[in-house]
Amino acid sequence: MGRSLLTINGKSPGPAIQICLGDTIEVLVYNKLGSHELTFHWHGIRQKDSNYMDGVPMITQCPILPFSGFRYKIHPDSAGTYFYHAHSVSQQGDGVYGSLTVRGPRDDPSLERILLLSSRPSSPLTRQSRLYPPTPDGLLVNGQAREVIVRVKHGLRYLLRLINANAPNCPILLSVHGHSLQVLAADGNPVQSMTGTHVILFPGERLDCTLTAEQAIGKYALDVQGLQDCRNWSHEAHVVYEDAELASYTIRSTVDRLDERELEIAENGHYCHRLSKNVICSSDLKSAERSGSEEQVDETIYVPFDTNAFSFFTDEMTDTSYNFYAWRYYPAYLSLTKGVIKIPQINGMSFKYPSSPILSQPESTPKKLICSMEERSSECAETPLFCECVQLMEVAPRKTIEIVLIDEGFGGNTSHTFHVHGYNAKLTGRGSFEKPISKDKIVSLDRDGKIQRNVKNPVRKDTFTVPNKGYIILRLYTDNLGYWLWEARSTAMYPQLLGPGMQFLMKVGLDRNLPLVPIDFPRCGNNKGMDLIFEPS
Repeated sequence: MGRSLLTINGKSPGPAIQICLGDTIEVLVYNKLGSHELTFHWHGIRQKDSNYMDGVPMITQCPILPFSGFRYKIHPDSAGTYFYHAHSVSQQGDGVYGSLTVRGPRDDPSLERILLLSSRPSSPLTRQSRLYPPTPDGLLVNGQAREVIVRVKHGLRYLLRLINANAPNCPILLSVHGHSLQVLAADGNPVQSMTGTHVILFPGERLDCTLTAEQAIGKYALDVQGLQDCRNWSHEAHVVYEDAELASYTIRSTVDRLDERELEIAENGHYCHRLSKNVICSSDLKSAERSGSEEQVDETIYVPFDTNAFSFFTDEMTDTSYNFYAWRYYPAYLSLTKGVIKIPQINGMSFKYPSSPILSQPESTPKKLICSMEERSSECAETPLFCECVQLMEVAPRKTIEIVLIDEGFGGNTSHTFHVHGYNAKLTGRGSFEKPISKDKIVSLDRDGKIQRNVKNPVRKDTFTVPNKGYIILRLYTDNLGYWLWEARSTAMYPQLLGPGMQFLMKVGLDRNLPLVPIDFPRCGNNKGMDLIFEPS
């Protein structure tokens, strides 16, 4: 039975972009979606000094309207495995994504294989009109539901570029029967090599692994097992040796299969080595480059988040723009769901996109809409129980800062995966607890020296999983000026039901120092009619 999906140049996934380190490319995105605007984000590309090419609507650019285009200019500053996708999570889930490979001088494309891992929804996400979101309806490898073949030649070593391009919260457990995988890089950053039989990738993560074709000539199962939202789904691709018959039986191994309890640990996103030395999570990796142990931290910022439950809403809990008529005119996610409403929030606040890009038109975002990590916006001053605002974390440039993401866990048992735009951060610490944990408790433990850090060789990444009822510590040097989004993308998959998701903005630098947008950069925003003019006679 045919399925509806969104395509790029008639295909999903879109064209595989493959370039060399040092190249600059331009990509013209022309929007033929008749009733949807969109933007493209280049996942993992730092966009150094070109914040306006990051592809976040109403933050770094105006959305691309139907039947119009936008030209992106990309200049990667490091080799590695990346991907691109529509910034809208529902558009990504409906097929708008593709791989992006930046090769170094020693990379041999003939010995590389790209595996783009995703899922398909039971019905199109962009046509969502029901009160209950569609669920994943199967896993895809390179856009295919079955019959994916990875061809190899005996005696050669291959680089597998693994990309978890899932829009829903679907971690992936991947293994090749009879073979080991040696992890060499995570999110485009070299790591100390680790070898195992299974690797786990959370949405947005990328791993570079080598596979040596040294087994008997044959056809071997390549298992892709879904976790969390895709827990009931799996996909079997095949590694096929040259001269092997495709019709021959598939070689499988029963060694190192994970049981139900072990899968639950894997879903939490860390300490995978406790399952088995053969199971590798990216958070267990260590950087191939040593960090300076004397690195001075200039500021530590604690960011708590949770899924907060609201049993009812009244006019007093919302701003006055919702109060002109009745509750049914509230935003959809405050009125469509019956009973308790569960809303993912950062520090008890929901992110609200401005009506104009805050980077290129900062004067169009009223100060009353902006809140910080600690203080609510003035518009929320009279609505203590619920707040929507442009949540902004302002940091000084050229400083070393720590950001502690805290999954408090009062609202559920699901871990959350965050992606940071514009930066790679060092994962210097992480931990979890048996019961929900508050920001104040984490701050207290940290001040008492009870939270440890690895400052010698922390893995450097742009996508991180925060364990439920736990925390991670990220360290970065603020050398990339602009407005950069931090987002738990899967929480923004159904904005009409759950709100805009867990997001906040990090502003690096003062307005006068931010990258200047091109002179012909598109503008957009609210339309204000002409004021009434009195002409005395």
